[in-house]
Amino acid sequence: TVEEEGGQIDEAHLDNVKEAIKYIKENYEKEIDVDRVSRAAGLSRTYFSPIFKRVTGYTIVSYINLVRCRNAAKLLRSGKFKVSDVASSCGFGNMSYFTRTYRKVMGVLPSEEKTEQ
Repeated sequence: TVEEEGGQIDEAHLDNVKEAIKYIKENYEKEIDVDRVSRAAGLSRTYFSPIFKRVTGYTIVSYINLVRCRNAAKLLRSGKFKVSDVASSCGFGNMSYFTRTYRKVMGVLPSEEKTEQ
């Protein structure tokens, strides 16, 4: 079990978090939100959100963005895709949100990502 802030998270909740992470990794390119992730984990949003944060250190939205940006980085580094194509294929609905989020998560703008030689 994981103990933090005086609370305990039992093994079942770790399984819920694993299910949520699996769902995010399998669906990051689609439209997903906290409700869908919570349902995939088998718990309500209000109950699950703090558990996810305690176990992973991320909010659900931050984790979704992290997965999306890591996958976007792979595509950008390949040099084969336009930034706008990468954004939409990684689940970002609009370019300005993608650019802002990518910079926050990865530390560089998508256009500054180095391609692999």
